[in-house]
Amino acid sequence: LEDGSTQGKSNDHCFSCHVTSQTVKFQDRTHAFEVGIQADVAENHTVGYEFGYRVFQPQGMAPSAYYDEAKHPGNGGSQAEFGSRQNFDEVTMVFDQAPETEKINNKVRAKGKLGQSTKYKGSVGYSVAKNKNTQLETQAWSGAAALSTVLSPSTRLVVRASGLRQTADDPFIDLPIFRAGRPGPQVDFDYTRYSTLDRFDLKGTAELIHRLNKSMTLSALIGFENLKRDDYPDEDYASKTFIGQAKLRYRKGSKFSGWAKYRFEKTSDPFVSARGLFEARGREVMVVDTSWTLPFHAFYHQREALRYQPITTAPTDYHEIEGKATFRPSPTVGVDMGLKVVMDKNGDLDSLDVKHSKFTPSVGLNLTPNPQWAVSAGYQMMLAKSRGPVTIALFDG
Repeated sequence: LEDGSTQGKSNDHCFSCHVTSQTVKFQDRTHAFEVGIQADVAENHTVGYEFGYRVFQPQGMAPSAYYDEAKHPGNGGSQAEFGSRQNFDEVTMVFDQAPETEKINNKVRAKGKLGQSTKYKGSVGYSVAKNKNTQLETQAWSGAAALSTVLSPSTRLVVRASGLRQTADDPFIDLPIFRAGRPGPQVDFDYTRYSTLDRFDLKGTAELIHRLNKSMTLSALIGFENLKRDDYPDEDYASKTFIGQAKLRYRKGSKFSGWAKYRFEKTSDPFVSARGLFEARGREVMVVDTSWTLPFHAFYHQREALRYQPITTAPTDYHEIEGKATFRPSPTVGVDMGLKVVMDKNGDLDSLDVKHSKFTPSVGLNLTPNPQWAVSAGYQMMLAKSRGPVTIALFDG
């Protein structure tokens, strides 16, 4: 049960050209039910099944806002022209309304041993989520498996794999004719809304863990991910990521323990916003509909068509260095120190060079004066730096 208030925001038309907000009271109710069964089907093998049902019901009054009459922001004229570009104006309408949703999920699990040195576990799931206001559905098949085997008394291999197939309904969006009944170009902007949720995601890793001696353990991991999106920005768009990681653990009795890790990820074709930035170079004269016989006019959709530059903040190269150490000078005192450094970049985009860096040190103190009391305190600081593109909005053509 969630009752409270939040900020509701609505975008007005070009007469006001701003975002307005108001306090919105909400009453949200979530009902969830889960049941499962598990059984040992043979020696060292166990299977189970889980069923889940969840429904979300907003019960508060949906907020509404008055949308101004569409007209020229300077002189207040041209109502017919500006109104022909809007789906609605001069009306009060509901906005920021949370939909009633329903989700049903099923999952089958299995785990067990294969011989004396190999363990396995895995699951397969299927779920359906539905927006009951719009009758739109999202369906997902998922699966995961892990296999751990002992290669020698000091070496173990862990292999993991997972997959996800997710699809969402693709509704047809029927819009009024742009500038219907007005002189000059009239455009039909009807389209089918394809979801970026539609995807097929495969992941796999193999980790080799080796105990060097009584105090040190070294692990090396390699992995690969192939993420294929069905429709955006095109049907053949797939992001491929190679993963490499090395981790060293050290323990010296009860006085000191720590670990250090380095992780690297290399991604080809990360997710981008297609034609999201920049007009084509050298375009000094707007290309407009030749049937337009009045003095030169340009519409925003014509400027939009000139955009050519994909834009993203997703990196192609990712580096992560992380470590943590714990000192215990006495059985009642413990001191933790940690450091995490992350650097990523994407220089593959035309005209863009996106970079991020984060430096995060931390320290903690743990005191246990007696078995009944424990006191802990800590401090963490993050220094972050970003370098990304900036574009200037141009108005009135």
